[in-house]
Amino acid sequence: NTEKPVSKVKVFINAIGWIAYSIVFNVLNTVVWGALFPSILEINSPDHFQTIFLASNFVTLVLTSVILPFLGSITDSFGWVTISMIITEYVGILASVLFIFSGLFKNSILQLVFFVLTFAIAMLFLRASVMNNNALLAYFPEKIRIFLSLFANFLGFSVNLGSLALIKLVPMKSVLSFSPSMVWVIIFTSIAFIVSIPTFLNPISKARTIDFQETTRLKKFKIRISAICNSFLDTIRLIKSDTEVQQSWIFLFGYMFFSVPGVGFTLFFPSIFIDVYHIDVHENITL
Repeated sequence: NTEKPVSKVKVFINAIGWIAYSIVFNVLNTVVWGALFPSILEINSPDHFQTIFLASNFVTLVLTSVILPFLGSITDSFGWVTISMIITEYVGILASVLFIFSGLFKNSILQLVFFVLTFAIAMLFLRASVMNNNALLAYFPEKIRIFLSLFANFLGFSVNLGSLALIKLVPMKSVLSFSPSMVWVIIFTSIAFIVSIPTFLNPISKARTIDFQETTRLKKFKIRISAICNSFLDTIRLIKSDTEVQQSWIFLFGYMFFSVPGVGFTLFFPSIFIDVYHIDVHENITL
């Protein structure tokens, strides 16, 4: 029951953790992987940049679409939403750290494979973590959920704009063997790691209540997995008879028309633009 009275101090502390994640996600997703990574990839592999970047995005999007609905159901049923959010968040940060050391590969093909692997890992796990963080919004009192959601979104946009302006306006030189773009990756990955610490203040998720009666742990696990599968099948079976299920499907169908152009533009159009005009990091940031 998410509507039980909760102390305002506890809600405030939980809100700090929930909002902090918005900064972590936007710094990594938009700045490191959205702005800096394509430009670095284009410099290192100008002939194959567009194909590699689009293929990497396509594969991660397909994997995300297939895996996340089931992962979300499992974490929700077992009460693993918070711990899953934190684990996937830090795997995404780790992928950004590994990306920094891509220069250790002297072979261009190995370096390219490493680029794609780190990008795929980061995108898959960051999308999983943002799904879990969004799910944790249900653990806050209903009257503040919209405020928290809007505040986190506006804060995320502000972080994006501020970060991109910083890259554009502040000149950066190579440090040791790291290019200026990679130095920015180091800086923003470090910021994301520091800001990720308060995300541990997120509300602790609880397992769904199921009447197990007397049974073993293995049987309890099987019962939960069976309930998850049945719940998924019910969303298909009840399309004809249940009005709420029908409304949900209509909403998802409509939302698809909203999300597809957004995803198509933000992920694919910029990479084509970069490839056609061979623009550098600063031009990319400006656009």
